[in-house]
Amino acid sequence: MLQFLVSWIDFVCGQESLDRFDLIFKTFSTSSSVGCQHYICGCLQQCPTCKNFYGCRQCHNEAEDHVLDRTSVTTLKCRFCSETVPFGDKCANCSQQFCSVFCPVCKFMCFIGLDEKPFYHCEQCGTCKVGLKKKWTHCGKCNRCYHVDYFKSHRCGIRSATECCVCLGTLKDSVFQIRDVECGHTMHYHCWVQLINQNIFNCPICKKCLLDADLRQQIFEHYTQIARKTLIGTRTVQVHCNQCNHEFGFFEQPFYWCHECKSFNTSVVNGNPSTETVYQYIQQLIDPIHCLVLTMENVIPFFTEKYNLNGEEVEVIKQGITETSLQVIEHLLRIGEFPPEKELFLALFK
Repeated sequence: MLQFLVSWIDFVCGQESLDRFDLIFKTFSTSSSVGCQHYICGCLQQCPTCKNFYGCRQCHNEAEDHVLDRTSVTTLKCRFCSETVPFGDKCANCSQQFCSVFCPVCKFMCFIGLDEKPFYHCEQCGTCKVGLKKKWTHCGKCNRCYHVDYFKSHRCGIRSATECCVCLGTLKDSVFQIRDVECGHTMHYHCWVQLINQNIFNCPICKKCLLDADLRQQIFEHYTQIARKTLIGTRTVQVHCNQCNHEFGFFEQPFYWCHECKSFNTSVVNGNPSTETVYQYIQQLIDPIHCLVLTMENVIPFFTEKYNLNGEEVEVIKQGITETSLQVIEHLLRIGEFPPEKELFLALFK
């Protein structure tokens, strides 16, 4: 007899979103039951290949060098009377019930009820799925079930992987919840959570962002605030945007912002762009001010174009510019408090 912690669990996790008020409390209780570490079940299943009895297919696959086809199981051993009986939901000898939920097609049986662990059988997939049937829809092209919230937006033929792109574990026969990310790759939900908890926001295959729109906006705002106060080097680097594949040159810094897709999902690649190329790129940005590196050589041309300065005004800047005033200007630019009017700007050099 094994001790099992039976709980009414909140199944609102990942993409399995029950209605917000489907669960209003959580209770726990400890009781004695029968089964293995994977399922609460009153019988053992015999593998047609090795003829050995195991608590479930997972117990078998962990111990043997071959895989148990659960649909081929025809013989059971009762845990109550130890008699070998034909497959069914109760013992043909002592009439003890083996389970409270039962699928004769998948040969699935368990004492954990639908309230604690809802599941349904998909005829097209040919297997049982964890979740509420009304929350999932089958796609014939992908040969997979998708949550109703993501069914219309999914791309057919892309998310048909059979392995998790993080741990390389199986997806089709997995007992764990599956997470479909925007880029089209698929992983276990708990693998996705581990990546996020480790501050890894990129898909391990294509480097696209793993975050939903809300989380992505929060990360963007966080990086934006840091970028305005980050010291930037003078060495130039070539940057590749993992989100939209745009490449650009920039000055060395901890992270880079792509103005094409408004994303910080970037990586430094091989390349050595010239300083002139970087300045030309910066001048094309919608808001280049927060990340511009000012030097004695580039400050005059940059602000001459920005404020449409005449010759006399340029001379005022040349005579009044110092390394200290340059640092003050750069600081004002990064915190977004730089004078918007030309008169206020020129007053800095008088």
